[in-house]
Amino acid sequence: MVQHRHRRPQCRRLVPGHIRRFEQSAAEYRRCGADSQPGAVMNQRIASCGPHLISLNNSPPRLIVSSALLLAAGAFFFFRGPYRELRDSQDFALVYSASRCWVAGLDPYQQENIDREYRLAGGDPTVAPNPASTPSVYPPDTLALVSILAVADWTTARMAWMAICTVAFLISIPLVLRSAYARSYKLAFYLLAFSLLYSPVNSGLAKGQPGVLAISLLTTAIHLPAFRRRETLGGLLVGLSCCIKPQIALPFLLFFAWQRRGRVIAAALCVIVLVSVAALTRITYNSPTWAKHWVSTVQASTRPGAPNDPTTFRGSSSYQLVNFQSAVGFFTNNPVIYNLVTCAVIFGLAAVAFAMQRPQPQLPWLMLGLLSTLVLLGSYHRYYDSQLLLLCGGGMLATDWTARRGLLGWVLSLVACLSFPLQVAAAKAYSLPAAQSRLAGGGRTLAFFALHHQPLCLLAIALIFAWLIVVSPPRGRDEGDAAKEAR
Repeated sequence: MVQHRHRRPQCRRLVPGHIRRFEQSAAEYRRCGADSQPGAVMNQRIASCGPHLISLNNSPPRLIVSSALLLAAGAFFFFRGPYRELRDSQDFALVYSASRCWVAGLDPYQQENIDREYRLAGGDPTVAPNPASTPSVYPPDTLALVSILAVADWTTARMAWMAICTVAFLISIPLVLRSAYARSYKLAFYLLAFSLLYSPVNSGLAKGQPGVLAISLLTTAIHLPAFRRRETLGGLLVGLSCCIKPQIALPFLLFFAWQRRGRVIAAALCVIVLVSVAALTRITYNSPTWAKHWVSTVQASTRPGAPNDPTTFRGSSSYQLVNFQSAVGFFTNNPVIYNLVTCAVIFGLAAVAFAMQRPQPQLPWLMLGLLSTLVLLGSYHRYYDSQLLLLCGGGMLATDWTARRGLLGWVLSLVACLSFPLQVAAAKAYSLPAAQSRLAGGGRTLAFFALHHQPLCLLAIALIFAWLIVVSPPRGRDEGDAAKEAR
């Protein structure tokens, strides 16, 4: 009788951390003759090959607990985001009314036209556009894209907008999980739960903010899987994102240029040109003075104390700002100074990271994370625009934190400060009469850190990303094993 000797695979090579490869390795292990061994022994041998593997005997309880936690995170996301949007949608009310003016051939940058169209559409008076808080400053490209919904009444348009933004966000998250260098399903689960609980996304959805849709389209374009028309589809999504929120999406054309993805840039520019020509042709023909009114509205909304004032302690909602001007504005009221300081910090970090970058597998994700933080720091952005940090998820999971555990703790602490609306609670606390008396007595420094910690956290995250880009990554356990095997 001839005995066939089966060559058993090495567990270290066949069983990495990712659960999908773990299942394939377990199947191959059984095909190689391990079926006769007891299940406990097989689990012990396979589980000892890596710290990220889940034992087969413990998987059902963990699956139940993980499913329960994921359902709880989904419920929290629904009630804090889409459900609140059906009752609020104040930011979308402005875009919707201005888009109706664009369709009707009226000037969308005159408040009387916005109020008239909002009343004709049956808008909710509790969330009516208010020039004191939400001035009409969106470019004509945004109004042209939203015109698809502007032909419907307010109730239908609000529900459709809520569905579009929610679906776009939910589609982008699995792509981030798929493209990230996740070493196990555990990390992917943590990132999914964090994305659902992330407060800036919920706040943006509740307000009907167009930035949620723009960032979701941008995220989908960056993390698209490889297929034949990937570059063209990615460029179309980036172009639409640039038309909706140009101050967010336009800088990411530099990222695609750094990756030498010319087709994405060409397709995006084609979309931007086509939408701009259609929007400008109609608005210029019907309202020749729209540009003058738009510029005057932007200037009025950015003056000291106006809703879009980028500095601190002057705007009515300045605690919601995340741009770096709000931090520098604490020390000076001169716009030239805080703009120059912000530009020096932004362009300085970008130049250092680009000139001194070190080759490493996770370099694209680290560059993406640095660009996301610099975009938020560079120009006027509110708290809900911090959804852009979800683009850093791939870079965070790709980074080897084995020799950088202290740095990892700092990163997690900074992200935690941005994950919860701590500035809203501080604003309510400092609106009390006792807090106002403390501010008058010299407590402005404490109020500054309580109300405006977001730009400081973003600056610290940008510095960490720049450090990881410039400094050579330490050799981790997997690289050391590969080097030993090569020798």
